[in-house]
Amino acid sequence: MANEMIQTTELKREAEVKHHTINIFVEVNGKDKKVEFDHSPVTGAEIRSGAGVPASDDLTRLEHGKPTGGNITPTDRVEIKDGEAFLGCPQRSGELVDTRELERITTQLTSVYGHAIKVGQDGQRRLVQIDHVELYAGCQPAETTM
Repeated sequence: MANEMIQTTELKREAEVKHHTINIFVEVNGKDKKVEFDHSPVTGAEIRSGAGVPASDDLTRLEHGKPTGGNITPTDRVEIKDGEAFLGCPQRSGELVDTRELERITTQLTSVYGHAIKVGQDGQRRLVQIDHVELYAGCQPAETTM
């Protein structure tokens, strides 16, 4: 009887291991989409399908919030770990940020940094310089030059 209980407990543990869910998060249009998998590796197509990333968009892994490793194609096999982050975004034709988005970002920077920001134009490029930033309360020094 005790032997049967041990075997039953071991079978339950094996079943739990086999059905482990891997959650990843894919940022699409500025919003995180949670995608669940029960296996790894997965294909780029599986990630795209689960998150709603069009095949024409780029898909890349994020490490510490920054893209890394280049574009993941639909046929690429990707090892995933629970909690990992990815980014799906439309491909740009040589232009990193469209004009409206650039205006929005510049306005936001100006509202945050005020007179500490200088904006200039060099042909098609917009140059933004932040003279100094205030640091969190308790930091020494309280602000730093950039």
